[in-house]
Amino acid sequence: LAVNPRKQWRELMEARRHLYEEVATAVVATDGRTPEEVAQAVLDAVELKEA
Repeated sequence: LAVNPRKQWRELMEARRHLYEEVATAVVATDGRTPEEVAQAVLDAVELKEA
């Protein structure tokens, strides 16, 4: 029996996506951003500005 963790994750994510979107207090776009830019956007979203 072959196990495909990536496929299982995608299916679970799709099944739960509407719940995640419903309870989200912030959404951060990651397309075209560096990890550092994403991290800063997350900090900004939760109002934890750089010191």
